[in-house]
Amino acid sequence: MLKKSILWIFVIFISVQIFSFSSATAAQSNSTSKKVTEVVVEVVKKTRSVPKAKEATLFETCHKIVRKTAHFSEFMLLAIFVAALCRSYRFNMHVTLIISLLYPLLFAAADEFHQLFVDGRSGQITDVLIDFSGALTGTLAFVLCRFILLHIRRKKSS
Repeated sequence: MLKKSILWIFVIFISVQIFSFSSATAAQSNSTSKKVTEVVVEVVKKTRSVPKAKEATLFETCHKIVRKTAHFSEFMLLAIFVAALCRSYRFNMHVTLIISLLYPLLFAAADEFHQLFVDGRSGQITDVLIDFSGALTGTLAFVLCRFILLHIRRKKSS
């Protein structure tokens, strides 16, 4: 019971977090992601020689990568926790796969629709696809980890 409660908390927390990020205005969202991008650019500049003329291009490229990676990562985690929650209810793997892909997909579409009503934001089908790619990766990671753990258990019991 405790395991299910914790998984529900994680699923709800990640869902609320995604909604919260999407509720930020364009200026607020850009400010947050630019702080992360500045750190990434500094690391790149320390590890590679970047001409001054290319710094603006580097920043814009890294900023886009940071923003899209955030989309991908949020939905990857969401799918992992949804899959774990489904398995805690002993749903079979087919149902688990469907739910762990369908919930994030529907949530991503609703989230992008929600952004149409947030100042300076827009809904992007490409973001839904990135979100779904994250969910697919998370679901596959969950299945792979589960397969490996089951394989290890079988070897120990043999």
